[in-house]
Amino acid sequence: MVMKLQEELESLSEVATLDVESGVNFYDEVRHFEIELIKRALIVMGGRQTKAAKLLQMNATTLNAKIKCYNIRLGHETYSNSKSRSDSNVGVVSR
Repeated sequence: MVMKLQEELESLSEVATLDVESGVNFYDEVRHFEIELIKRALIVMGGRQTKAAKLLQMNATTLNAKIKCYNIRLGHETYSNSKSRSDSNVGVVSR
């Protein structure tokens, strides 16, 4: 699973290059990168926030706060019958 996330991360660099000369909003770009990274970690870990947080090497509470702040959702699929509050499925909202 770690290798899959690594491949996903590498594919992020394949996204269209920003035209920095025309100006770029640094904070918007960082926000977009965080959202995409969190989405990919959640997908790789089947929507389980605790496992995604470990994969991203962050506290589960930090990940949960970012999910709420960015309103990230993964849809309506159920990945597990037994979910703790911090392992609940979330949804994906595009940029």
